[in-house]
Amino acid sequence: MTAIAFALAIVYLGYFYFFIDYGVEKEMLSLPLFFRGAAAVIISIVFLTSIVQSGLPFQVFPQALTINGFTGAVMGATLGPAIIGEVLRHTMAKNATLLSANIVNTNPDTTFASSGQLYGMVQTQALVVSMKEIYGWLLIIALASLMVILLSYSSVRPFAIFPKWSTIRRVIKHMARTGKDYSALKID
Repeated sequence: MTAIAFALAIVYLGYFYFFIDYGVEKEMLSLPLFFRGAAAVIISIVFLTSIVQSGLPFQVFPQALTINGFTGAVMGATLGPAIIGEVLRHTMAKNATLLSANIVNTNPDTTFASSGQLYGMVQTQALVVSMKEIYGWLLIIALASLMVILLSYSSVRPFAIFPKWSTIRRVIKHMARTGKDYSALKID
């Protein structure tokens, strides 16, 4: 289910990366926003299901629900947009600087435009380029996260990133029997 949720989030990010433009109508955004909402609901359900299956006693379950609600509603609604907004501000400044470097008095396209029009065109283009850049980075992060999730549930375990539980138990038993410190031990 987690892989499905991340796949839905990847569809959302991919749609915005490839199709976002300043001429996009609002109706075209309904499907990717549906995918984003479905991904958020599935992640929340997976978290709550894993809490129940972990054997958490009923007395502590309301606190776990509170933590889930806090992280989803408060942290997700404030911290995420704050970070993305700050990245957008810096990216927008960088892209506006790069795009406006081509506007000089010798450029024939700029001779009949006012400075306000030129500034507006540069800002519009910089905003679209910055949004595509941010969605591209988020898409790469989401694809890497999906690969980690898929590899964690598969039988393929590259470079012992996800060791088998039997290997972990065997190493811990060996450490307990011998009393040696194996902090630099590579588990495969």
